Order: sequence, then C-alpha cells, then structure tokens
Amino acid sequence: MAKPKPLMTPEQQKMFKKAVADKAIPAMKYEDYCKITPEQADEMLKAVAAKAPSAPGKTPEPQSAGSPEKTPEKKTPEIKDPDSPATKFQKRAIAEAVKAGQMERLPEDQWKDLTKGGASKIIAELHAKQPPAPATESQMQEIEKLVKDGRIYPMKTETYNSLSKDKASTLIGLGRMNKENDVRVEGYDPNYVSKRDQPKTPEQEAEITRLVKEKRLNPVSFSNWKSLTQGEAGKLIYIGQQREAANELAPERDKTHERDAASNPEKEKSPVKRPAPSRADDMPM
Repeated sequence: MAKPKPLMTPEQQKMFKKAVADKAIPAMKYEDYCKITPEQADEMLKAVAAKAPSAPGKTPEPQSAGSPEKTPEKKTPEIKDPDSPATKFQKRAIAEAVKAGQMERLPEDQWKDLTKGGASKIIAELHAKQPPAPATESQMQEIEKLVKDGRIYPMKTETYNSLSKDKASTLIGLGRMNKENDVRVEGYDPNYVSKRDQPKTPEQEAEITRLVKEKRLNPVSFSNWKSLTQGEAGKLIYIGQQREAANELAPERDKTHERDAASNPEKEKSPVKRPAPSRADDMPM
C-alpha cells in the first residue's frame, strides 16, 4: 500500500517542523501530519507566529495587510547554450499550454526560432501562474478504460505514464466524444491492460538517470530503484522534465523523518520500513 505524503507545501513543512521542534505545535503521528492541508497549516503557523515573542531590543517591522509574505529567492541554474534551439521537452510543454488555453499560440517564425532561454522564460511564467501537475489516478484509470473500449488509441508506455493532467483531460474528452458518437479506433484490443505496475523500462531508467545527473531529480534510493514501477517512473520523469523545461533544479531532500525514525527506539522493534518521502523527495509513493 502506498505511503501517505504530506499535503503541505515544502516551505510549510519546514516551518511546521521547526514549530514542533520549538514545542509551539504538539508532536503528532506522521499519518496525522500528512492529513494537514495547506490551508490548515497556514492557520496553525499564523497562530504560532502571533504567539511568538519579539527578540529583545527589536521592534517588529510593520507589514501592511496586502503585502505578500517574503519567501527565499529560487536559485536558477545558468542555462547551457541559451541561444541554442529549444528542446523537445520545452516545445511539448508550451504546445500543451496552448492547447489548454493557458497562452496564445506563438507566431510561426517565433516558434521556429525559439531558443532554450526564450522557452525557459515562457515556461517559468506559465508555472508561476499555474503549477504543472501529472495526471490523476482517476484520469489514468479512465484513459485505460477508453483504450480498452477502443475509444482512443493506446500510446507508448513512456508517454502514458508521464501524462500531464491537461493532456489527460484532452484524451478523456476525445474518448468520451467518440463513445457518445459510437466511434471506435481501428485495431483496438478489448483485452488491453496498462503496464503501470510492471517494472520500469530501460528507456525510463535511462531518462531518470539523465535527470538525476542534471539535478532535475533527487537521487532515488537503491531499494526504491529496484522496485520502481512504470507508473512511478513515469511520474518522476514528468516532474524532472517539467523542471528541465523551466530551468529549475530539484529542491533539497528533506531528511527530518529519517532522523526521527533513527532516534526512536520503538521503531527498531518493528520491521524496517523505508522512510516516508516528502514532496522534495520527488518519489510518488
């Protein structure tokens, strides 16, 4: 069974753990920690901040109600060959944004001459407005049913397991329309079964290795790597390629819970389990 993941943002998780360490928020089970929504975390952290005493000799700086909370600046790596042609991953991300109505189609000459630097800037602006998301479990299940029913064509394993939420919505819309009009694609297989639970493919292994090497993904632990499925690998690849397209690096891995587990003697009595990943760990498990 899949381990639960925290719903809070990485920044909220850091602040929340500090508040627990300072005993401003009571310690809790990891399962309960994972259930806290970003909105609930925001309220809890605001309450902690309101109770926190000011440092001696310091007067808190006034902050207007409308002023945004200060967040640390993101370190953007330098783009290698920014004037070279945009990569296929960058062009795919922009094309999907156009189809989803998130931006206007670029003029043909601009699209043809699009550079890595130019594409990176466009994608970063898109992500700031609407963070990208992989296809949901319900979307994946519906796509599998539509393929089995012959309403849409099957796709390559690597493509299927790395679908974005927007792309999945487009495929589902097409499949539902074909179903309403009683249209079936040629050569469909009624016994089709996706291979999401099968071991990762060599192509997926090579792509994850490349993304880790370029620091778009955090390294995968040996135990997780051995058991990685095609579905899990696809989500990792999606995350890494989105970061690559926007010229972003993987966030630093959060090892707080690993340290907690090591220092808790009660944990040693039970069978060893792999540490529950945070969002910064990338692992979709």
